Amino acid sequence: MTGACGTTGGVAAVNTQILHALSSLVEAGNLELTVLSLVETQAARPSFLPAATEYRAFEGRKTQLAASILGCSASRPIFFFDYVRLALPLLPLIPLRWARTIVFAHGREYWRDMRWTDRMTLRAASLVLTNSHFTLRKMHSALGDVRAVA
Repeated sequence: MTGACGTTGGVAAVNTQILHALSSLVEAGNLELTVLSLVETQAARPSFLPAATEYRAFEGRKTQLAASILGCSASRPIFFFDYVRLALPLLPLIPLRWARTIVFAHGREYWRDMRWTDRMTLRAASLVLTNSHFTLRKMHSALGDVRAVA
């Protein structure tokens, strides 16, 4: 993720809610969770994360985050991304089903001025969750067949 509790804005607020939901699954014994945060510091670890949840902050270091994402792929987890370009290191693995990805799509960057790698990542994703039906319609119009719901 880009960030949650250590940053501000709408995406950070949504990320916080997503982390709450995933934390509930951890506490119920249904999920192991590792959180990789691009822009935050280690001190920004959300206080509500279960103790067993690993939290790694990269303070803007994209190369180290990418390496960590690839390292995590060996255990074949489900990856959740709040920004499509964070999934780029997994792009070669997604079509092979070696990496399962869920992308949270927030707004016009998911249908306007997208890079070809963004398009490929979204089309290959296991699921894309949009923040509105408007975003969903625009994204379907721009991308065609993509596994997405609002």
